[in-house]
Amino acid sequence: MLKFGFSNIRRLPSVDPIEIRAITLLVGRNSSGKSTFLRTFPLIRQSIATRTSSPILWYGDYVDFGSFDTVVTRPNNAEPISFRFSVDSIDVDHGMYSFASNFSYYRSSQHRSYENIDYVVDISPQGAKTRISRIGISIRSREVDISCHFDDGGRATSIVVNGAEIIDTLEVLRFSISTGMLFPDARFSRNRDESISQRDLFNSHGIFVQQIQKILRNNLDSRIMDKRIIYVAERIVSFGLPSKSYLRELSTSQGKIVGDLLSDIGGQDIRNLFSTISRSVYASALPSIFRAVSARLRAIMGSSLYIGPARARSERYYRYQDLSVSEIDSDGKNFPMFLNSLTARQIGDLSSWISSLFGYGVSVSRQEGHISIILTDGDYRANVVDVGYGVSQILPVLGQMWWASDRLQRSAQSAGRGSILTIEQPELHLHPAHQALLADALVGATEGKSPSARLSYIVETHSETLVNRLGELIAAGRIAADDVQIVLFESQSDASVSSVRTVRYDKDGVLVDWPYGFFQSV
Repeated sequence: MLKFGFSNIRRLPSVDPIEIRAITLLVGRNSSGKSTFLRTFPLIRQSIATRTSSPILWYGDYVDFGSFDTVVTRPNNAEPISFRFSVDSIDVDHGMYSFASNFSYYRSSQHRSYENIDYVVDISPQGAKTRISRIGISIRSREVDISCHFDDGGRATSIVVNGAEIIDTLEVLRFSISTGMLFPDARFSRNRDESISQRDLFNSHGIFVQQIQKILRNNLDSRIMDKRIIYVAERIVSFGLPSKSYLRELSTSQGKIVGDLLSDIGGQDIRNLFSTISRSVYASALPSIFRAVSARLRAIMGSSLYIGPARARSERYYRYQDLSVSEIDSDGKNFPMFLNSLTARQIGDLSSWISSLFGYGVSVSRQEGHISIILTDGDYRANVVDVGYGVSQILPVLGQMWWASDRLQRSAQSAGRGSILTIEQPELHLHPAHQALLADALVGATEGKSPSARLSYIVETHSETLVNRLGELIAAGRIAADDVQIVLFESQSDASVSSVRTVRYDKDGVLVDWPYGFFQSV
């Protein structure tokens, strides 16, 4: 599950996170913000895929947003541009290094799964570039809210957890993020004003273990051995996010004196020790949490695909190139080379799928250093330029849909996640009957797929036929109403901004709270 939203981009001052379902249609009048919303997906992908010195690559291989000044809703406003994401879960490795001697160490790992994660990143201008000014991470299943502010060099200037500032807990360390990444890695490094050995720096967890050891020592009988207290402190840090239930569980194996203290901390906590210990545990967990959230979002957004509204015009012949094409360009320009790079089985599968929908298949003819795209219908064969222009425009869209689904099926077992395909106006130059068939293609690609291995479509459209056909398919039981939504972009009284809301279908395929006469002239 992914939810996505943003604020302060073009004519969309605020878009609350929207759940990306199996099929999401974006509808609205011209210049209402539909393309802006859809193109943020390829914008983020090109920012992830390219090595940059800023977190966002406004102009790249997929889309051109210009610059921060041309993107921000109100250029004279000091508010940053914010991107907001929510995912269902993350897996965090709370690894800890402990030294057995001056020359050796062992690593212990505790893998924890946390649910319902929110991630907010604020992008602010830095001269001609941009930088991350703040990152917020909320782990709602554990009621943890983290907010980190960063300076121009990526160093944390404030770390607030559940309303409490904890940056002073770092002591000799400083917490930094890697600049030039929207989903950055985070690390501890030596505070330039402090003397700290490489061994202690490498074993940053040990610093927080020592902090908790001191807290426990100050509240325990002096006869309790330090070795035992260190053991307990290591268990608390390596567990992950602080938990009173874990302290009570740990207390049962630590004897009466230590056990009573841990039980007290995990119970009424009359000495406020849990809050004090938690500050060190939260600080120690920061790099692991940042790494897990960033990895999850990079995997989701980095695998998204995009195809734009203006596809390249077909030609009768294409110069043969022995290329291996991993995906179709956003303008479909490399579609002939994509077809040529497929195996005979893959071309057969693609052709059969297109034929099942539109009544014609597709093949590739190779001769004298050139290739041609051939449409087939039984014994009938025709070069793509000898049929309607709409066919040449829809083929790259269908190819991208088939390829995205095929790629996901081949990688679903290893990746365990879905993927997103964003499409702008696929219905261009299509007869309404064929526009309806697009809905069948979208639904067919989601049937029988679990959400973790499903291709999600985000489609910008002006097609009333496509909207109505999806309702018919819901009523026919081909797809659940909860798997389809329409995101409606509506201009406000201030003509420079739009509002965004979602509209759903009921179980009978009828749109709920749909504006009367939306597709009619006014």
